[in-house]
Amino acid sequence: MDENLRIEDRYFHSLIQSLSSTIISQQISYQHLLETFLHFLDESSYTEIDEGEILDHIYRYLSNIPEEIVAPIRLKKNTLRVLEKVVELGFDATAINISKILGKDHTTIYREFDRIANRYNAYLRTHINFYKLGLHLYFILIRLSKDEDDNLQRAMDELSKVRYIGEIYEGVGENSNYIYSITFCPHFIADSLANKFERLMKNNVIETFEFKPLTNRIYMTSFIEERFEPTLDNYRKLLSEEIKCVKIKTWDNNNIKQDPPLKFSEKELNMLKTISVYKSHSLANPQSYRVFTAQLKQFAVEQGVDINKMDDFLSFMNAQRNQLLENDLIGFRLELTVSDLAINDILVIKVSCNPEDEKILELINKLSIFSWISFFILHDEIVIQIFGLNSDHVITNIITELIIEFGFDYEKFTAKSKVWRFIPYADLYHVKGNKWSLF
Repeated sequence: MDENLRIEDRYFHSLIQSLSSTIISQQISYQHLLETFLHFLDESSYTEIDEGEILDHIYRYLSNIPEEIVAPIRLKKNTLRVLEKVVELGFDATAINISKILGKDHTTIYREFDRIANRYNAYLRTHINFYKLGLHLYFILIRLSKDEDDNLQRAMDELSKVRYIGEIYEGVGENSNYIYSITFCPHFIADSLANKFERLMKNNVIETFEFKPLTNRIYMTSFIEERFEPTLDNYRKLLSEEIKCVKIKTWDNNNIKQDPPLKFSEKELNMLKTISVYKSHSLANPQSYRVFTAQLKQFAVEQGVDINKMDDFLSFMNAQRNQLLENDLIGFRLELTVSDLAINDILVIKVSCNPEDEKILELINKLSIFSWISFFILHDEIVIQIFGLNSDHVITNIITELIIEFGFDYEKFTAKSKVWRFIPYADLYHVKGNKWSLF
């Protein structure tokens, strides 16, 4: 017992020391630090505070160390059970609904629900049902020679002309630079782009390119009950399952119903406008929306809604969202914010394989130990994304060692977001003929 206490004391003191170093190295202000402490303390009654767990979360929240950011998220068993129901229920995940399913007291469930919502700034991100829009999901990858900034900008400008593309990343690998995107568009847009980049390749502006349809997207998040020291040895133990974690699938495109595309009338274009402006909402408060603000204001003005009148605005947004849900045009994916810092680096690994190979399914399961990892499935490869790592990190090395051990070839690079913008779906859709625009 005394030895256990000494271990706890040593861990507590090491956390205090690490937290102090983080505060000094990042020049975190007193106000920011105080607000962070109060944020984590406010949600718990003082009789049930676990000092080590609270410090653990605060340290990780303020940390900019990759191995801290990508580690499994620490959650108690009861909280994890509630979170699993949040993922399962999506938009219908309320404390009342979850308490009925789990057969627990409503106030207990609400406390756990509130812990998830507040401690991790949890929100539900919208995912569009691209089948019902008549769009298709594409993987875009462009390789360029290193140190040719003019060519990089030219290729970036060409891609940016396409209004269907909302996110573009620039990447750096060992032998090439990259431009990378995942986008929804009609097949003819992908064909048109492929023709343009074929010409750019012939003119030596780019080295090679890939425009391929995706067959699935899978997002995973991992959780652990006990505290986790993010050492390289412990990451190896996670991969070998010597250290156990809970792996939760927060999104899988295979769960989307593949219904025929809708034909939108002039009045129904409002649904496309809502899809464009509506990014996500808070888990704690479904009426706390994240939106493209400027475009929402314009949309509201067109509908005669004063967004400065909160009741009118919420009534308008709730009605628009209900219409999308009734027509099965959107779904929701739970996202948790484990760090207070903007995560700039994204590790991208492209693995050549047959995605239906049992070994690939095993590899996906083994790699799903990180706090935020996604798998984009193509016909002849998978693309792995891990937020918070770069292609030179030591954890990346143990990932690539595992891929080689499974007998697969891979390509890796570090990506950073360069374009993140509004997509005007209503402007791109022609009611006459029910077709999507080329431009």
